[in-house]
Amino acid sequence: MREKTWDVEGRFAVSLEAEKLIEYMPGVPLHFDQDAFFVDLAETRGFLAMAPKWCTPTLWTGLLHEAFPEFVAAEVPLESMIVLLVMRARLAATQANRVMLDFVEFWAGSGISTMECIRRMMHCCRLDRKYSNSQNCSTSNGLRLWLDVLCCIRQGGSVWFGTQCSSFLNLTRFHSKRRHDNGYVGDEGRTFVKEGNRQMAVTSLLVLLAHLLGVHFVLEQPLQSVLPLIEPLRSALDFTRATRATTWLGAFGGTSPKPLQIWYSCGKFKSLARPRPLSDFPTKLVIQLGDKRFRGHRRMLKESEVYPQEFAAAVASILAQT
Repeated sequence: MREKTWDVEGRFAVSLEAEKLIEYMPGVPLHFDQDAFFVDLAETRGFLAMAPKWCTPTLWTGLLHEAFPEFVAAEVPLESMIVLLVMRARLAATQANRVMLDFVEFWAGSGISTMECIRRMMHCCRLDRKYSNSQNCSTSNGLRLWLDVLCCIRQGGSVWFGTQCSSFLNLTRFHSKRRHDNGYVGDEGRTFVKEGNRQMAVTSLLVLLAHLLGVHFVLEQPLQSVLPLIEPLRSALDFTRATRATTWLGAFGGTSPKPLQIWYSCGKFKSLARPRPLSDFPTKLVIQLGDKRFRGHRRMLKESEVYPQEFAAAVASILAQT
């Protein structure tokens, strides 16, 4: 009976209106668990001690100052900004009658994983600038919304990062200049490289916050993407002890093989791993040219960004168990 009254389509439509789901909470909680505070502070200091000093403080401080100008006026140091966000999220979870989210999909695209989670009666939210410019994490308001949404996930809930990959692939490396000798940062004189690096910085910050909040995370990228090798995301994945697995969308009914790397903090996501399918596929997304350059089929590459329904269903089944 409950399934018949669960408005899946309506809830899916609401899931893209993230700005309507957030009740902005006070920036500094007045009452907090002191033991939890010191644990969070120790974890944050532990990460900042191991993360590269040449990039992390500058990148993350800049992002948090954009999203929360009140931190600038109060001259709040980076470690305190991070801990205050965590404390604020924990305070929100204790509020009576407040429904916390089970799952959030960042860079959601079609949001098919969110749809499958809603079918399993989870409370979900999806964010992507394609829905609204208010959900663009390249703007200060959009970034604040993303951080606020993350802080509304229940402890033990999950977040999925489908960070835009185009800047990090071999297909664009001739122009991006992402190489080992420059830490894969590439040529930031090019707009698409600079924007990709910002998305990397946002992802790294959200990964650490998810870890501190007790929220499981998954980062999905094409197998050839160098995104997980760039600092400070690389350090964030190391610090949170994220595990890497390889899977193929072709094994889930995709029209092309498309290998993925999956970085996850919860061992249950290991079940997404699949070997390369043996069957032939009519679609070739990328052709390697003789001079070590690559040419992609633009329309097919765009279509391949949408997860096969079977893959989304497998993700939702795992999420329903966490």
